[in-house]
Amino acid sequence: MAEKIKSIKTKFLWAFAIVPVLPAGVFLFYLISTAFPWVDSVTNMEEELLKTHVIRNVEMTNRVVSFHIRDYLAYFPKSTKELLNDEYFGKIAVQPVLKTGYTAVWEYFGEDSLLMQWHPQKRLSKGFNMYKLKDKLPDFWLIFKKATPHNDRVEGFYKWQEETGEKRDKFMVCEYTGTRNYMVVSTAYLDQFTKPIEDISLQNKKGFSSLRMIAIVIGIILIAGGALAGIYISRNIVTPIEKLTGIADRFSKGDINVDIDIKSSDEIGILAKAFKLLKETIKKLIGG
Repeated sequence: MAEKIKSIKTKFLWAFAIVPVLPAGVFLFYLISTAFPWVDSVTNMEEELLKTHVIRNVEMTNRVVSFHIRDYLAYFPKSTKELLNDEYFGKIAVQPVLKTGYTAVWEYFGEDSLLMQWHPQKRLSKGFNMYKLKDKLPDFWLIFKKATPHNDRVEGFYKWQEETGEKRDKFMVCEYTGTRNYMVVSTAYLDQFTKPIEDISLQNKKGFSSLRMIAIVIGIILIAGGALAGIYISRNIVTPIEKLTGIADRFSKGDINVDIDIKSSDEIGILAKAFKLLKETIKKLIGG
């Protein structure tokens, strides 16, 4: 049974193409596959931190407005009608919260009679009954209706409908001012904080998509480079060795009239010269 010979070409292919490229490919795949979850995790964490920031600012503003209203009415015990014409009190009741949020004040006369008196939107000011929003904004109403002079504070997230009809996520805190039946609410839009984070997350994902394409291109280049290296080695090392193997085989069969035309300046060339010298020596011995 003939001995099974392992091709040197296969060995060179493993040495220059598969072995170097495979670990690099696995590493790049791991890097890319773990990048996207990491971006999402960071984005979610930032959103939670921003929500906490919004909640604390809204709660703080609500307390300050409640205190100012209570303090003002202690010195100026005016009626609601008089206060509606009091510009200074209007500025106390309606204040900005963060970038686009605001405070508002209403009078509580029961669950079906919540009269908003001071609000940045005119359509919701001077006696607008918030009970009318019960069916239109159910999420808002579930929180708002719990705010009574008997509850210290209620808060929650909900969707608010703008005058344009657009619905936006908001957070609000409602509490009793501690005087009369005045209730104060502070609200803030969430998208003013989460939108920049979402935009950054989208940009990061696009960046990682580009990185994935670059990794694929690099992988292709590495494979192509390994293949080219294998071809180069095959032509300059393996092919001459195969020729010398064929020459040695013909020598063993008594054929010494074979041309040895291998030209190389490395060890393969030295071996070819040794074969030529062997050929000349055999010729002399036979001739002798």
